[in-house]
Amino acid sequence: MTVKPFIRPLPGLLAILAAYALLRVPTMAQTSHPLIHDRDLTVPLPYFGILSFKWSGSLLLDRTDDHTSAPLLETVDREGRVERISFDIPGAAMVSVRSYAAGVDGALVLCGTAGGTGPRGTAYVAWISPDRKQRALTRVWPYVPEKVVLASDGTIWTAGYLHEEPGLGAAELNVIRRFDRGGHILASFNARPRTFPKESSDLMPSFLLASRDHVGWFTEGNQYIEYSLAGGEVARYDGPAGVDPDRDICGVGLSQRNDLSVCVRRGGYWKVLSLNRTSRKWDVALPEEKGGAFLMGYDGETLVVSPSPSDAGGGWVVRRYSRPGERGDPAK
Repeated sequence: MTVKPFIRPLPGLLAILAAYALLRVPTMAQTSHPLIHDRDLTVPLPYFGILSFKWSGSLLLDRTDDHTSAPLLETVDREGRVERISFDIPGAAMVSVRSYAAGVDGALVLCGTAGGTGPRGTAYVAWISPDRKQRALTRVWPYVPEKVVLASDGTIWTAGYLHEEPGLGAAELNVIRRFDRGGHILASFNARPRTFPKESSDLMPSFLLASRDHVGWFTEGNQYIEYSLAGGEVARYDGPAGVDPDRDICGVGLSQRNDLSVCVRRGGYWKVLSLNRTSRKWDVALPEEKGGAFLMGYDGETLVVSPSPSDAGGGWVVRRYSRPGERGDPAK
């Protein structure tokens, strides 16, 4: 694998987002209180790929040219620097980046599958250092990671499944594996989530998230499972009542202080709910609004949401929400 970073002004969406990243935004402490809408930025939408954008760690991330020999990761940091990183795997004619995330230090993690010129493919987990000068690629077949996140202690968490392989074991769903940044397995276990519907693997769609001191998995079974950094299960919470994750959920985010928020869209309206851990109920963090939206994640303690392009007059709106009275840069 080679990693080829370069920084340059980009046209269209990312260039405008880079300028927007220079703005100072408020932060929030807990999502059981109402949030304040700070400001909007409407930008042209070059393609209908809004769901590929996410805020993770300290970076806005996007993936393009997937299923090619060298997909691209595009990032924007808080200082407005735009970066495009070409990612390839030696001997692979096609690389699929199934999931990606960033740490608060700017390091990147990726997971997915790759195929060569022959019939046999592979699966991988990769780590790229904040300065892009170091990288680690680990082939993990017959394990197939579907989701990846970088924990605050530098460990790589994945959610995936074991492919049945003669001599290597039977198929198994809902497998959580932790790796160090060099790709060495630290732990592997079955999360045993509640599935919904019954035939679901609980992997697609689902959200693997990281805070300052936890890692959480919001499953397709409308269940949130939280783990300590050491790998032990901390708690399980039911998702919002009456929600079908496959149809109704439009994004999940976890702040550095463990505020868990879920975007729900039903009947032509969307809203954001946040978990009250004491009552185990879901409070309204952002009231119902007509149209569609996607919760991109948290920038520290600042919630980042984007309404659907069709609801923004042909453009793409980035909205940031914070707590009343809390101002400053996003928590690092």
